[in-house]
Amino acid sequence: LLHEKEELLKLKKSNSPEEIRKYFGSEIAMYFAFLKYYTEFLKISEIGGSIYFMSKFFGGYTSNLGSIFCIGIALWSTLFLEFWKRHCSALTLKWGIYGVDDDENIREMADTSKGSKRAPIGRMMITMPAIFLSIYLAIRIMLFCIRLSDSAEEIFGEGTYMSYVPVVVYSVVPVLFSSLYSFIANRLNEFEKHRTEAKMSQSLTLKLFAVQFVNFFCSPFYIGFWLMDMQRLTGMLFSLSVTRQIVGNAIEVGTPIAKRRFREWKKERRDKRFKLKNEENARKSDLSL
Repeated sequence: LLHEKEELLKLKKSNSPEEIRKYFGSEIAMYFAFLKYYTEFLKISEIGGSIYFMSKFFGGYTSNLGSIFCIGIALWSTLFLEFWKRHCSALTLKWGIYGVDDDENIREMADTSKGSKRAPIGRMMITMPAIFLSIYLAIRIMLFCIRLSDSAEEIFGEGTYMSYVPVVVYSVVPVLFSSLYSFIANRLNEFEKHRTEAKMSQSLTLKLFAVQFVNFFCSPFYIGFWLMDMQRLTGMLFSLSVTRQIVGNAIEVGTPIAKRRFREWKKERRDKRFKLKNEENARKSDLSL
């Protein structure tokens, strides 16, 4: 009831950020513009990655292209950020939203000069232990899964299917932990009561980045820089990337379907209950007559 189905069908066919902006607004359109630009920019790294993969496939771990590929990815990342900044500035000027955050900061300064209070520092200090606790839990889960993987290799043997079960489980756990922490971070952000939408968005971004970075990347750093086991790191990264891709797509596609089915089931149940209640009332009225 809140959306126009014909317009949504047009958006599914076009996927243009400009059309998305006309319907959903600039903030959501900017997100899809970033995804489109990022996907197109990945084509450059795809060429280098394919060459490096083929060299590893045919030459094994003795291939010397690893350092060149790492330097290329570092340069690619830097160039992507710089080109995206230019593209983002062009879009904000085109859509008429350039400098909106500055206007919001000016209004906040004006409100503060009139005696309005900022978000209480005490509230922010309460949320900090929750963030550090989440980081600690993410690290402990990672260490537990790595020790579980070592135990599985000792019991079932290295290279067996059962030895990869802890890695597959660890690929799913960070996704579930991320969903749970996102819910907690949103509640903590609402508890802080920031004065402007920009401040609230910045605070939420910092909360999510601090924990999600540790949640998803602590295991490669631990294996690569602490254990220094490159063969294990390669297997871990391959298992994590494949499993998380499958789980992520399943959640992204399955969650809306499950929610829609649940709403339909709930509506059918409510209609059925309402129908039975009307029949019962009609029966009682017949008996009273």
